[in-house]
Amino acid sequence: DGDSSAVFWSKTGSFVRIYGPPMCFDSRCHKPDDPLTASTAKFVQSLITQSQETRGNHILLTWGSDFQYKDAQLTFSRSETFFRRVREDLASGDIGSQLLGRFSRVNMFYSTPDMYTLAKYREKDSNAVEWEVKRNDFLPYSDCKHCFWSGFYTSRPPLKKLERASSSFLHAARQIIATADVQSFALTAPRSDNNVLANLEEENAILQHHDALTGTAKQHVTDDYVKRTDDAMYEAGKAAAGVLSELVGGGVDLEFCRRLNETVCHVTQAASNSTGTDIYVVIYNALPWERDDVISIPVSSDVTYEARVATGVDGVVLPSVLLPSHRPHAYSDAAGYVLYVDTGTMPPVGAKVVRVTVVGKDASALSPSLDVYASCDGSGGEMEVANERIRVVLDSSTALIKKIGRPGNKALQSFSQEWGYYKSYQGEGHKHQSSSAYIFRPKLPSSFKSTEEAVTKLNQTCESTLVYKSDLLTEIRTQFSSWVWQVVRIKRGQAYVELEYVVGPIPVDDDQGKEVISLYRTSVANNGVFYTDSNGRDFVERRLGHRESYKWHSKDPVSGNYYPVNSAAFIQDVDSGTSLTVLTDRTQGGSSLRDGDLELMVHRRCLVDDARGVHEPLNETDGGIGPEPPFGNSTRRGEGIVVRGTHRIYVGSGGFEGASAARSGMDEMFSPPLLFFAAIPGNGTRHTPKFKSMASALKHALPSNVMLVTFSRTFSRAVASSNDSSPRSSLRSNKELTILLRLGHQYGPNEDAIMSQPVQINLANIFSLTENTMTLVEVVEKTLSGNQRRSDWEKRKLNWNKKNSTDQRENQQVPLYGVHDNETTFHLEPLQIRTFEIRFALDMKNDHSAQPSTDSTIPNHSSSSFKDRLKLGVYKTILAPILFFAVAAGVIVIVKNNRWVPLKSYCWKWIRQHRGNRSGARCEFQILESDILDGMELPAISPNHNFDFE
Repeated sequence: DGDSSAVFWSKTGSFVRIYGPPMCFDSRCHKPDDPLTASTAKFVQSLITQSQETRGNHILLTWGSDFQYKDAQLTFSRSETFFRRVREDLASGDIGSQLLGRFSRVNMFYSTPDMYTLAKYREKDSNAVEWEVKRNDFLPYSDCKHCFWSGFYTSRPPLKKLERASSSFLHAARQIIATADVQSFALTAPRSDNNVLANLEEENAILQHHDALTGTAKQHVTDDYVKRTDDAMYEAGKAAAGVLSELVGGGVDLEFCRRLNETVCHVTQAASNSTGTDIYVVIYNALPWERDDVISIPVSSDVTYEARVATGVDGVVLPSVLLPSHRPHAYSDAAGYVLYVDTGTMPPVGAKVVRVTVVGKDASALSPSLDVYASCDGSGGEMEVANERIRVVLDSSTALIKKIGRPGNKALQSFSQEWGYYKSYQGEGHKHQSSSAYIFRPKLPSSFKSTEEAVTKLNQTCESTLVYKSDLLTEIRTQFSSWVWQVVRIKRGQAYVELEYVVGPIPVDDDQGKEVISLYRTSVANNGVFYTDSNGRDFVERRLGHRESYKWHSKDPVSGNYYPVNSAAFIQDVDSGTSLTVLTDRTQGGSSLRDGDLELMVHRRCLVDDARGVHEPLNETDGGIGPEPPFGNSTRRGEGIVVRGTHRIYVGSGGFEGASAARSGMDEMFSPPLLFFAAIPGNGTRHTPKFKSMASALKHALPSNVMLVTFSRTFSRAVASSNDSSPRSSLRSNKELTILLRLGHQYGPNEDAIMSQPVQINLANIFSLTENTMTLVEVVEKTLSGNQRRSDWEKRKLNWNKKNSTDQRENQQVPLYGVHDNETTFHLEPLQIRTFEIRFALDMKNDHSAQPSTDSTIPNHSSSSFKDRLKLGVYKTILAPILFFAVAAGVIVIVKNNRWVPLKSYCWKWIRQHRGNRSGARCEFQILESDILDGMELPAISPNHNFDFE
């Protein structure tokens, strides 16, 4: 936000050697330098050259590179020998002063990024250094002729999708567990202070490695990433399902199906294949707003289904429709049908329970519409499909979209969608650069005149086209060649057209690598300008054949104009303001190479390595890879992989709505409704489970331009000493609970007249379960990473001299609303994210310790039997007073350091408050009524056991 996000040019100097040193003394260097004979003058000259690329008197010299320092002692020894020679030659004059240019001396020493930054900062006063603010990025990057690193934007699309799906699931699972912790905390039934999502958090972090998410790791390393992440997803799925089951009640075991994208969920398939078994679906909405959506449930049988809301007395019937599944190359256990269900309104950060029942044995699956002839000769008329928010006109001879727009708008945009591929350039090494994991280099014809000539188009197979129409949704299923399929969906109530594609195996029988694109064509006159998102936040303006920081000359008009699309890309008509926006379900490469076009690369299969360190071609197969070593020569097994993915298409009728349309859908794309399933015998064989609506952790929906970036519980160890092995040592006090909250403004400046306005939020009014049970006792704003107070960081913040700052926010101090601790009202500026640590405590005036607990580990005495209540009465009237006076008199003792010590010496606080508030200060091994009733013994006490009191 303004001043705090400024990035400066040339603070380190350009790395003309990529990022390694000019000399290499490591044992793994291609041609190691001899520290005794290497030219010190050439080394100093390289330093002076680098200094010309930055302001001030300091440069950062990176001393190392990939795979180096394996023998660190040898590397340091050689380096120190060479450094000593450099210092000696400088001191003796062997390196002439004319070589130093504007400098009188050179000093070298080991440093850190923090030390270097401070040295550059201090030059603002000593040398009056000003820094230019950089407003664009460094992409696409190129390190030689025909060497644009724009291939990794798409490389290994399944891994990129896995990262997006696991990150989305982690986001929701944190909310579920935090909500359960808040609820149980309000009932004084603390859950274990154990982060059951720790493994998934770690694997998501590992996937952020620059050779993981980019798809530039070796195949066997990528396979390990996938295995580790999938294992963590399975573990986290079980944990989240168990907690969610507690929240919605019903007494059923829920299961999270991780293969819904393959139309596989064994719970629902088995239930739909069994007479008299109901399917229960718990639908979790991780967004901080209410939402409606259409979910898909894999089922086995073509019968008549009915979906109802499972909470309340009379569950409302939900619209649904059954379709045959569409899964080319489907796994043998994939379902034969898909039941689409309209969820109705789902609560923010909450769940809804739906029951699916077989109500008849009559077949109900839709049959293809006869309105489409699929002759592919263009002789047919038009067929219109529309809902409340979008209108689509199809060519009835091809079933492809011809026009698209909004209801009530007579002037629709012309629209077409095509599939094609670039042929990968297959050379050897840098001299004849190949296209592979890092590099995207398409083969261009010798008579190349336009980028369109580089694409090989795939023709539609019209006889395979099917159209299914219903009030809930319309599906248009189309095939292009023998290895590309797509399904276009228009769902009720949604403002987008969904395009689901299945691509692969990419054929390589011709020994030619191929890089597959989906091309969207419209009448939008965008004048060579298009926009791509930067990690789901800022939209960056791109200009065809243009660089903001330098004059661009390139013989790579395709790969040199490709940019990463993390979440969305859009084009806008420079005159009318009409727009086309496409959202992606994973990071992909994309561009607008011709006015009105948006293209996205969805899959790649290359047969030659690109000489950037992977040492193997990007040729993924479904049977895996042979053992390593030999590196680079491992045998691929099976066929090429099949990639399934989704694009969502939004159109704007005017008003330059490209960014606004993307903002409204990006969070929905990232956080689809999370589905958990259970199968329960029906028809009177078992009592129908009683579900309850999951109480949202939010008192009300957040403003529609505010994102809930993080809502999770913070975990820490108890105060117990390190040698405390007591089971209770992992529990925090049931009097406090801490939540980490990040809220973000969804819109950028000037993207929307209303939604781009700053928002004021009061944290005291956000949470629901605080009234009468909990009190918000502390609010601390943290830095984005959450590792320090923002107020402390503001005091240490460096204020740089900026040379070309034109943004008002960068030239004046922005008011820091809510920076001071315990302020609950704050502002969010456009695209700003703010992080808070919020501590709750039980309201002692409304102690609810006697309420029934939701934690199964603490008995619920309100529903105990007459015998249990009798035991409790005897304990309270007879045993408790005797025990109390025995402890107070010192009759009951414990062993401490091999000595008998009265228990009262260690539990005086507990004794003093025992008759008043049972849940107050106490020993770590507190005596509960349940301990007596259930015959539990006190924890074993070792002679050297330490105690801490809270």
